[in-house]
Amino acid sequence: MAGGGILMRLGMLVVAPAWMLLSGCAAAPTYKPVVSLSQVMVGVVDHNSHMLWNVALDEYAPANDADWHELEHAAVALAAVGNTMLAGGSSPADAAWPQKPDWTALTQTQTDAALAALLAIDHKDRDALIAAGDKLTAACEACHSKYKDNIPALVATPKEQPEHFYKGRGKDEKK
Repeated sequence: MAGGGILMRLGMLVVAPAWMLLSGCAAAPTYKPVVSLSQVMVGVVDHNSHMLWNVALDEYAPANDADWHELEHAAVALAAVGNTMLAGGSSPADAAWPQKPDWTALTQTQTDAALAALLAIDHKDRDALIAAGDKLTAACEACHSKYKDNIPALVATPKEQPEHFYKGRGKDEKK
C-alpha cells in the first residue's frame, strides 16, 4: 500500500499545480474600453506629447530633477497608452481602426518614440529627448495622415498646455 500512496502524492504534485494554473487563467478579466480613442488622443497623447516637445524651447528646458521627473511621467504615459490604442475605444467607430493592418505598426512607432524619450530622460540628455520628440511628431503625423487628417490647426503654446508642469517655475504667467 505504500507504493499507492506515493503514486497518489506524485499525482497530486502534478494535478494540483495544473488545476491552479488553469483556473487562474480562466478568471482573467476582459478589457473593455471606457473612453473613445479621440479622448485618449487629446487627454493622454496630445497632453503628454506637448510636455516632451516643449523642451526644445530653451525657456522650457528641464532645469532640475523635478522637471526631469515630470517629463518621465509624460514619457511613461505615452509608452503605456500604445496598448490602449491597440484595443480601440468606446466609440462605435473606434472598433474599425485597430482592425486595420497598419494600426499596430503606427501605434508601435508612437510607443517606440516614447521609449526613446524615456531613455533620454533617464540619461538627462536634452538633445536625445528633442530627437525623440521629433520621432514622436513623425509618428503622430503618419497616423493622422491615414486616420485623422484634420490635425488641429491651433496648437497650444507652452504657456497654455500643459499648465501643471510650469506651475512654480515662474513660467506660468501669460504674457
